[in-house]
Amino acid sequence: MTVFMELPDYAVSPNPDLWEVTENGEAFVWSDTHRTAALSVQVEAVCGPVLRKRGGLPSLTAVLFLIEAMTAPMDVATAKARVGELMRPVSHIIRDNSDRIVRWLVACGQLEADLRKGPARQGTLLNDLMENAPSSMLDLQALQAIEAMHWLRLSLLDREVIYNRPRFVSQFKSALAINTLLHFANSPMNDASVRLRMQTGLDEVPEDDVDTEVPPARQYSQLLSDLRDDDELGQFIQMAANAASMLALPRRPSDPDELQVGGVSDITNRGQPERLLATELAADPDLLMARIAHGQALYLRRESPPQHTVLRRRVLIENGVRMWGLTRLRATAFALAVAASEDRNRGPQLDVITVAGASFWSDDLSTRAGLVTQLARLEPDAHPGDALVQLAASWEEDAEAFAEPLLIVSRNTYRDPDFQKCLIEFPRPYLLARIDQEGQVELLQCTRSGDSVFHKQRMALPLKKLVSSKGPMVHLPMFLQQSPCPLRFTADLSARWSIPGDGPSLWTLTHDRRLMRFDAAGIGAIEVLSLPGEILRASAGKTDIDLVVAEPIANTQKVRHLLVRVSDAEEPQVFHLDSGSEQHHVRFEFDSDLLRIGRDLTIFDAHGKILAAEPLGDKRHIGGRFFYEETFVWAAMHDQGKVQWHKLGQTQFYPGFAFQNEVDCVSVYSFDFAHFQLLDGGNNARSTGIVIDCKPAPKLLFRQSGCVIVEVESPASSANSTRSSSVVHQHHGRRYLRLLHEQVSEVNYYATVLNGLNNKQPKFATSQSVRSRLHGVAVVDGKIVLFRNPSLGFAIDVATDPKQSRRLILKHIKLTSPIEIVQFERESKVENSPFPHHWMLKKAILPQGCVWLDSRGLLHLRGHDDSELSLVLHDAHLSGWHSDGSVFGLQYFINRPDTPLPSSVEAWLNAWASSL
Repeated sequence: MTVFMELPDYAVSPNPDLWEVTENGEAFVWSDTHRTAALSVQVEAVCGPVLRKRGGLPSLTAVLFLIEAMTAPMDVATAKARVGELMRPVSHIIRDNSDRIVRWLVACGQLEADLRKGPARQGTLLNDLMENAPSSMLDLQALQAIEAMHWLRLSLLDREVIYNRPRFVSQFKSALAINTLLHFANSPMNDASVRLRMQTGLDEVPEDDVDTEVPPARQYSQLLSDLRDDDELGQFIQMAANAASMLALPRRPSDPDELQVGGVSDITNRGQPERLLATELAADPDLLMARIAHGQALYLRRESPPQHTVLRRRVLIENGVRMWGLTRLRATAFALAVAASEDRNRGPQLDVITVAGASFWSDDLSTRAGLVTQLARLEPDAHPGDALVQLAASWEEDAEAFAEPLLIVSRNTYRDPDFQKCLIEFPRPYLLARIDQEGQVELLQCTRSGDSVFHKQRMALPLKKLVSSKGPMVHLPMFLQQSPCPLRFTADLSARWSIPGDGPSLWTLTHDRRLMRFDAAGIGAIEVLSLPGEILRASAGKTDIDLVVAEPIANTQKVRHLLVRVSDAEEPQVFHLDSGSEQHHVRFEFDSDLLRIGRDLTIFDAHGKILAAEPLGDKRHIGGRFFYEETFVWAAMHDQGKVQWHKLGQTQFYPGFAFQNEVDCVSVYSFDFAHFQLLDGGNNARSTGIVIDCKPAPKLLFRQSGCVIVEVESPASSANSTRSSSVVHQHHGRRYLRLLHEQVSEVNYYATVLNGLNNKQPKFATSQSVRSRLHGVAVVDGKIVLFRNPSLGFAIDVATDPKQSRRLILKHIKLTSPIEIVQFERESKVENSPFPHHWMLKKAILPQGCVWLDSRGLLHLRGHDDSELSLVLHDAHLSGWHSDGSVFGLQYFINRPDTPLPSSVEAWLNAWASSL
């Protein structure tokens, strides 16, 4: 299908006399020789590593110079002519350094062929050259860079470019290209230096006497990777790795911020200084105190020190009669999970101490020998209270700064009255993890003001050899029974709902109704739940989300409304909000309570129980818990089973939307968003400077860090703005507005979502494409081959990377003779609690065993001995899980460092393909 699209700014030539775009954007051509400089797909392949590493794209002109110089040697005359043409429009503002650039371009063509030819090598070199470049040298960043890459990736058959741009010379883009080429010219360009950088990433080999000892924190992560296939400790390590993927210790106020805090940098992060200063001077004393209480006042804090003291954390593991059995394994595995989590978050290093009775021992869990020593220790004491008292007394003289200690004990020990007496003498604050016999771990934060549970998770020991159950899941892959799921998934950011949490984290709903959560930068999403219907309203917190879902009632035109609460620590909770009598037009709002707005106003508590209800009459809902009637804005509250109405103020216009802002005042907007009024005791309405002709009932999508995003429905031609707005993103008539007091601007919703993720958007939610549209499978010459059509297939093969590591890949093959292909048959929907899945499985039976194609981009293989292998069908590098507990592949899908293919899995795969 042809895609009509406007030529993006990134592909516009800064100087048509230097190069131009031809063939509907398929090729970039030099103007002097009319020779192709590069194809669009070639530019996409070369720029890919920079986008993944830096989250942006360099100057396209500089990239074209690099590709041309490395593909074929460039003579001095041609290089001078083209660099001179690039310099000509900006010669009056930039010093002429064309000779440096010319020498560097000529040197590129003199490299050996294996260092400069091919998009892979050119992309690697470009990534190395851009490694130390400032972010200002990137032409595009964040979502704009991703969209430009998508445009470059289109084929000629799928592209029809609309040229509506005049031919002009851009001094800015020309200057950016020159500065980028000058930055390139600072790097030596000879065979030895380039080969060294490609192999090691270093400009020079370090001296022999450099200390290369791995820090202890790094050793914990390395240990989890090294011992994953250990015959004795593999299951234990897998349990620790699973726990580490879901664990996050509370952040201390004294911990260093990733963002700059204090001084001018802090003010800049809060907004434009002149606007903030004017706000401070104009505010009355009460409002100023409210702003200070909410951390929004303009005041200077002391700058964070450039070098932070590396803290240490003591982890005390109970060893006694109550810890015998699996509980002791879980306690040590949880300590490893804490170490890996601190490693991931650059937190304190750990001092591990085993305590029992009045004795204690220092242990090293960063080595296999240290693990074995700690696990082999068996003590008969009832509780370690005396040891804790002795250790606390010895710590009083410590001069080194330590983070809060962590105690890991059994639940029965925690309930022991004698242990509680000793715990009173243990100095607060501290963290305490209590583990029960079922593997449930509760992490408590113990301070002088009391104890509070902030994290729960279940630690299950994976089976060494999984056996298919005899229950209802026997006809489905064993991968579906794993909890937590051993692999992560890809998720499309263009889904209907994408909601930022407070972590930062990102919740998104895929087109097949899977609720996904991105919880860390650079890795895939956790599949949390499949939903039964359309989301009507959502509210996200740090680690949980509340959803109101409209579930269709079978064989009727009605729906039932469900309140779904999903948390990392607990199973999903589902509450029925009605009996199915309401239709889709009923609206829901999350405030301190849940409100349902129809003919009646109904207020629910956190468990879906009705707190109060009454007819609305003539009151019209305008957002949140705010309503409008007879020129006044009212707030709905509840008290003793009745709805209480509070009059907030009178408006000078007919309001269309209202919300409570960060200083607890109500901001009210007109239907067309042309007027704004703050209900703070005054009656002055102000103009916003923009007119949005929209339908009634705008929807509040999310609020975060003062950013309020509203969705409106409007035809594109009805917008009339008196000033330029931000990037407009329209999707099926939906438009998105950012509201900041009297400032209203149109925004790209998904870019705003990503920008709310604490400046991690370039890597936070990168989507990895996988293959899910396949029709059949066969075994050809000992290889498993997946078929897109009868002549084109993808063979699962083993390859060796430059580091001599084995990995699985999909290898394109074309068949010259027909073979028997087993077609995938549609499988019934997969059931899980509380809702059925909406993604599908297709099944095929081969003589070698059973194969399932998972619509999420997975392939499941089952052998005759009931062992199984699940693979992520990623074009670059297959990741997977085996029923013996092995996990391997890309970090994106396994949430650990890239792991090569285990020899045991390779042997299983070869045996499966050859068995009959």
